[in-house]
Amino acid sequence: MKNVIFLFVLLLSACSMPQEVSFKNLENIKLSAVSFQEKNVSLKADAIFHNPNSVKLKVKGIRAKAYIDGEEMSTIREQLETEMPAKSDFSLPVSIEIPTKKILGNLGGLLKQLTNKKQATIKMEGAINVEVLGQEIAVPFEYEELYEMD
Repeated sequence: MKNVIFLFVLLLSACSMPQEVSFKNLENIKLSAVSFQEKNVSLKADAIFHNPNSVKLKVKGIRAKAYIDGEEMSTIREQLETEMPAKSDFSLPVSIEIPTKKILGNLGGLLKQLTNKKQATIKMEGAINVEVLGQEIAVPFEYEELYEMD
């Protein structure tokens, strides 16, 4: 009977919800397109996450909002089929669409503001969808950084 109870406790601990995946930063940010018809600027980047879990996670997608100085700039939605290694950093390619009116706005808007201030608070918040034991769950993340411009 003790063995059955021990096995039950062991199985319950193995089936616990995954720890929160942390967003570390964006790397390799590249301008991929400027569309005057679509009225947006397209960026490609690698979103770097850290998986603190002792098991690999199957990544199904990511959804997030990107903010600059508190103003929402873009919504990121990616559908994926890839694996995030256990206890390591992992890179996910993302596409970021920013409407040109948010960049230019009234007489230069954000572009003028960033040029004058020489710094901006960059924030991303959202969730990465992972599959654990056949169930898809959303693991939230949040990241904020003061970005200094030279």
